[in-house]
Amino acid sequence: MRILHRYIAASFLTTFVMALLVLSFVMSVGLLFKVTQYIARGMSIGIVLDFLWGGIPGTLSYSIPIACLVATLLVFGRLSSDQEISAMRACGISLSRAMHTPVLLSLLLSFFCLHLNNSVAPESAYARSTVRRKLKATDVTALVEEGKYVDIAGRSVYVGAREGNLLKDMRVVETTKSGSIQEIRAREALITSSEDVVVLEMKDVSIDPIQEDNPGIGRAESVRYVIGDFSARTGQTAPAERARRIKDKHSWVLLKDILVSRDKPPASDEGKKAISRSLEELHSRVSLAFACFCFVAIGVPLGIQQHRRESSVGIGISLAVAGAFYLFSVAAESLARNPALKAHYLVWVPVAACLAISVAMTARNN
Repeated sequence: MRILHRYIAASFLTTFVMALLVLSFVMSVGLLFKVTQYIARGMSIGIVLDFLWGGIPGTLSYSIPIACLVATLLVFGRLSSDQEISAMRACGISLSRAMHTPVLLSLLLSFFCLHLNNSVAPESAYARSTVRRKLKATDVTALVEEGKYVDIAGRSVYVGAREGNLLKDMRVVETTKSGSIQEIRAREALITSSEDVVVLEMKDVSIDPIQEDNPGIGRAESVRYVIGDFSARTGQTAPAERARRIKDKHSWVLLKDILVSRDKPPASDEGKKAISRSLEELHSRVSLAFACFCFVAIGVPLGIQQHRRESSVGIGISLAVAGAFYLFSVAAESLARNPALKAHYLVWVPVAACLAISVAMTARNN
C-alpha cells in the first residue's frame, strides 16, 4: 500500500504543479500585460512589483482549487484507462483506499487556501489599491491611459488620446478647499515631470467654475497647471489612508463586526447591508478554500468514468465543475445586498452537492 500511495502522490503532485503554473499564468495575463505597459512607460520597478504582488494571492486562491481538480481528473483518468484501477480492485484495494493520498493532500491545500483567503489576499488587495500613495512624479505619466479616468494626486484625470507625452481631449476633476467640484478641460496638454513636480502645459482651456463663489466657465488659450508636487508629500498629494472595503478586511475583522452587530444591530439599511455583505464574504472565503477538498472528492470518481487519455477531456470537465461551483459564489455576492435573503448560506450549496455526488459515485465504484 505504501508503494501505491507514493505512486499516486507523485503523479498527483507532478500534475498539480504543472496545472497550477499554467492556470496561474493564464489568469494573470491581463495583470502581466498591464505591468509590462507600466515598465515600458518608465514607472519605477518598486511600484510595479507592489502592483504585481497585489494580484498574485487573489489569483492563487482560484487557481489552486482548479489545479487540484485538473490533476485529479487527469491522474485517475489515466489510471482508469491503463486498467490500473481494475488491477487495484483485483488485489482487494477499493477506490476509497486509493483516494486517501490525494484527499489528504487536498485537505492540506485547503488549509493553505484558508490562510490565503482570510489574511494574505485581503492585505495584498488593499496594498494594490493604495499603491498610488508611493508614486513619485516620474511615475505619474505611466498611469495615464486613453479613455479612462485615473486617480493622480487626489484628482481624477481623463485623456481621450495620447501621443507620447502629448495628451488630447483632457479633463481634470478636482475638489477645491471649500469642498466644491472644479473641472478643467483642455484640447491638448503636454505633460512634463521632474523628480518632484508634474506639470501640464494646457492649450485651449476651459475651467468650470472659474471661481468658487462665482459660478461660470472661464476660458484661456494656455494654462500651466501643476498637477502634483511630490517633494513634501503633503495635502492632496499625500492622501489619507484609504478606508478598507469589505473585501480588503481580514476575516477576523469581519467576524468582529458581525459579532458586534448581534449585540448592537445596525439601525440603518446601509449598516444592515454591510453586515450581510460581511457575512457573505466570510462564508465565501471558507467555502472557496475547501473547494480543493471538494474538487478532489468529486474528481476521483469523475476521472475514472472518462476512459480516454486526452487531457482536453479532463480539462473540459474541470471547467464545467469549477464554473458551476464558483457560480454560486457570484450569485451569493449579488444577493448579499438584500439582508433578508441570507445569501451567505448559498455558498455552501456547491460544497454539499460535491460531497453528496462524491459519496454516491464512490460507493457505486467500490
